[in-house]
Amino acid sequence: SRKLTAAERMDVAGTLNHAMPGPFMLGKAQLDWMEKDLSKVSKNMPIFARSHPPQYHYYRPWNFSTEDAPEAHAILKPFQNVQVFHGHVHQVVQNQIANMKFMSSVSTSWPHPYPETYQPLGLKGQMPRSNPALPFDGLGWSNNKVVGGAVTHEDVLWTIRPPKV
Repeated sequence: SRKLTAAERMDVAGTLNHAMPGPFMLGKAQLDWMEKDLSKVSKNMPIFARSHPPQYHYYRPWNFSTEDAPEAHAILKPFQNVQVFHGHVHQVVQNQIANMKFMSSVSTSWPHPYPETYQPLGLKGQMPRSNPALPFDGLGWSNNKVVGGAVTHEDVLWTIRPPKV
């Protein structure tokens, strides 16, 4: 709909901090829906959510955040067990804010570097880094399950070449 040329599309898609897409937002309508929907759920019910961008401010210069994430956190805070999986960052990232655990899903394409400043963001531990000499390193997919109220997560990483499907 923006009538971009192929070169313009690649500029947007291939630039981590391009201004055109703008910041991610849940928006009032979605936050209202989430609050209304979760008002019917017991506070000890495990909450499992998925989103494209991180639902916290991971690294704003690269648009790795959701601007109104604090409003979503306020809705989720009363629940004892919240697990949120996200994509968008093309990295393996874990974070926890209060009772909310955040985990990225492994990317199937374009492994991105980590921001040099991720440690000061409050994230713990050394994040795994892909090897640029191996074209499929750091890529794969994630298996997630909810069993008896517990959420399991397994990254299935490709190595030298993608698996045969």
